[in-house]
Amino acid sequence: MNQQSDFKKSISLRKFPYPYRAGFTICSDIDGTTFEDFVTIHSFLNSKENTPLGRGLGLELSDSFWFYSNRNTQDHAFCYFEEDNKTPSKYAPAIRELIKTGYIDTLHSYGNFSKFGGFSRQLAERCLEELDKHSLKLETWVNHGDEYNSQNIGSASYQLGDKPVEFISATSNYHSDIMIDAGFTYFWDQETSLTKIIGQDRPFQSHEAYFNNLLTPGFPDRFRMLAKFGLNRWKKDKIPLLQNNQLLNQIDLADGNSLLHFKRYGSGRYDWSDDLPLLLHSKMLTRLTEKEGSCILYVHWGDRKNRNAPQPFSVATVKAFEYLASLFYSGKLWVTTTCKLLNNSFLVNEMDWIVKKNENGYEININGHNNHSIKQKIIQKNDLQELTFYTPKPEATVIRFNDKMIATTINPKDETGRQSITIPLKRLEFPTDIIGNLKT
Repeated sequence: MNQQSDFKKSISLRKFPYPYRAGFTICSDIDGTTFEDFVTIHSFLNSKENTPLGRGLGLELSDSFWFYSNRNTQDHAFCYFEEDNKTPSKYAPAIRELIKTGYIDTLHSYGNFSKFGGFSRQLAERCLEELDKHSLKLETWVNHGDEYNSQNIGSASYQLGDKPVEFISATSNYHSDIMIDAGFTYFWDQETSLTKIIGQDRPFQSHEAYFNNLLTPGFPDRFRMLAKFGLNRWKKDKIPLLQNNQLLNQIDLADGNSLLHFKRYGSGRYDWSDDLPLLLHSKMLTRLTEKEGSCILYVHWGDRKNRNAPQPFSVATVKAFEYLASLFYSGKLWVTTTCKLLNNSFLVNEMDWIVKKNENGYEININGHNNHSIKQKIIQKNDLQELTFYTPKPEATVIRFNDKMIATTINPKDETGRQSITIPLKRLEFPTDIIGNLKT
């Protein structure tokens, strides 16, 4: 953040949009999700219509998708291309509309190649060409699956996505160069990167991961975690939790490019739809709000342990989401999409802005650059929605972006006793008609 020191006490960037004290989203992997269940889930979460799960909650929670999926795998889900990996499926128009409207904002790798493999750079090019053809942009990538998913990015021997052909002797699976050129900025790798600390971008103590932890409630679990801590106490680089508690950390890839790695909260032992009541409950959300952190929850909400269950969510899961919605509508917890939460963390920590005082009040100037070396992250005006600045004179404070004034709203005092101004939000509109017509 670049801010003139004379005004540091006068003007400051609020950590979350007014009036919220913490931020929350769910980054769900698409594994095992039928299109019918996808529609039921998102009609309930995103619309305010009557759904099989009850009255819609009207939340801005997003999802992921695949371009390719092998029908012979257990985790098969609906996808963009048919089995020939060339022909757009009947779901392609709906997927495009969901990306356009912001309800799909994550690519859970190019596809599901588990158990059989078959990925190649040519398949990656086809996906990115399809996005470009329809003027669609995605910023978030999440690795998927087993060692047959050579598309994955990371340090494991089978993860070849960021390894140029000179690194390996086989046919190239390298694609991170064209992926980054297409605008992907945020990245998550594997379950070992999951955090058990509730809320990132806030001060923490390492024991939070081991004691008084809601994901390790019993003595056997705590003993197991303590043993792990003891074995690795001199190898802190092996325990990501002990490095820092930032939501975003830059990583340098094998090809010399960089991405922003993000943390997800959760456990590989509890990652089904049925497990959501264990993850999303009052104690967890209360702690998140009290700690004023940002949380991205890891789960596969379209996949139940009993795939023959009549609905994708159990009664307990529905109640958990209803409680989450109550916190959002009461102004306590900002519930948003994966991309919006990631962008908020990036802007709060990396955005380049200055403030000037004039005879009328204050002028905040934001430019489209950032203080980070992530070359592909160019700040757009839409990224600034809900950004909130504290100011002693809200009625006499203006915000400019790339030298152009943008609209703001004045907020009442919050829990700190300070007033602020916010760049207004244009809420997402769930494409009910398109999705519903396709389902029928």
